[in-house]
Amino acid sequence: MGHQSYVVIYESEEQKEAIVAAVNAHNAETNWDIRGETLTYICDARYYEGDIKIIMFGNGGGRSATFRFLDNQLKKDGMGCESFDFWNRVRGQPDEVPSFIDAGVWKENPRNTEENRAEAARTKALAKTAGEWGPGALEKWGY
Repeated sequence: MGHQSYVVIYESEEQKEAIVAAVNAHNAETNWDIRGETLTYICDARYYEGDIKIIMFGNGGGRSATFRFLDNQLKKDGMGCESFDFWNRVRGQPDEVPSFIDAGVWKENPRNTEENRAEAARTKALAKTAGEWGPGALEKWGY
């Protein structure tokens, strides 16, 4: 099976740290049948529309075990885990990825520049216009 991607929405720094604690508990579990594969590529992301903050991460397999484990960990804090595949179909790619975890520490994303964010927003807007290009295309579709 291919790479599995997950999303957890958060509102506060306390919830953000609870998500990281759940990921760490998941990765510390030794029984694969309980947790699935190790979670990696942990990053913080933003969607400007709706001011949504999420933590994204993924693993190579054990999807149902991973969902079960994380949902049990996160429900204590009123959160749940969702599939990024579904999330991406509804919302598209995030507008910004300001930081990520490297060796257990949050680090600033060096690619999170104003220029890169503007290009990502333009690409996202064009994708919503069904690929229509040219003068007035974005305005025609309300962007």
